[in-house]
Amino acid sequence: LQAQGVDTDYLVGAQLSGFDNMVRLSDALYMVIEGDEYLSSPLDRRPKLFHYHPQKSVLTGIAWDHINVFPTFEEYQKQFELFVQGLTTGAELCYFSGDPHLTKIVSRHDHIQAKAYDAYDLVRENDKNWVISEKSERFPIAIFGQHNLQNLKAASLLCQSIGLSESDFLSSMDSFTGAAKRLEKIHESSELIIFKDFAHAPSKVKATVAAVRQQYPGHLLLAALELHTFSSLNKKFLPEYKHSLDPADKAMVFFQEHTLKMKKLPELDPKEVIARFGRPDLQIGQQPDDLSQFFSSGIKPPCVILLMSSGTFGGLNFETLGTELGTEA
Repeated sequence: LQAQGVDTDYLVGAQLSGFDNMVRLSDALYMVIEGDEYLSSPLDRRPKLFHYHPQKSVLTGIAWDHINVFPTFEEYQKQFELFVQGLTTGAELCYFSGDPHLTKIVSRHDHIQAKAYDAYDLVRENDKNWVISEKSERFPIAIFGQHNLQNLKAASLLCQSIGLSESDFLSSMDSFTGAAKRLEKIHESSELIIFKDFAHAPSKVKATVAAVRQQYPGHLLLAALELHTFSSLNKKFLPEYKHSLDPADKAMVFFQEHTLKMKKLPELDPKEVIARFGRPDLQIGQQPDDLSQFFSSGIKPPCVILLMSSGTFGGLNFETLGTELGTEA
């Protein structure tokens, strides 16, 4: 919308390149809001997205998170049912066709204009990604991964619904490098590439690892996930991560006793963590030195390192990591 000169207000949680801040309130005709199913506040325990009443919206999928607020998947799913139910008559809803739970919810409500979407097809040539439009035109893009290609299609449909052509939309996306902390490349050399990602929920971990594996099929992939949120450190929730790290050649799960104590959770048995992830060769790290050893001993160029956490891996220096490991490699 910015690239096409469409005056638009916004309220978005992640920082985007080209924007000084991620909130703008004016008298613009359009406003883009990133919805959130988490509580509005300690006093208002409704999900934030219940307050927005959009004329056009996207639901990208239902992936259980926030076990401290929604202790069962059924309770979590109900929030999206209530959101769809609360949309005004005639409101437009784009939803991801690959989510069976979402598809069932949408099928129960005929007061809205629902449209299913899947993902753009991607072609990779000469180390560059291209997407194919409905008119079979090719457009270069900087992002990758099925979850991004799905989101790209959803955004395209929304922009087309307000009068932009698909060609205008896709030609504007060449400069979009993604949201900060989402598959953010923090180091690149001929031998080593390092990504940092905010992924912590099971669905996000699975999508992120799969995306990097698909983008770099000829590289050795080392993936490290820090369990840092209340949900991820909860024994009852751990089974949701099963096989999420499988596409990586080598994988480590990192967690610290201090974090468990801060969240008033019981200790985690490393053997139980390994069993829950369903990967017998999974390594467990509990100190920063464990992480450094995992990387330095596992690198074999060409290599990709994927760091996934909403925390800091116990104070890992992301800025110098590439230089340090590049020298050792």
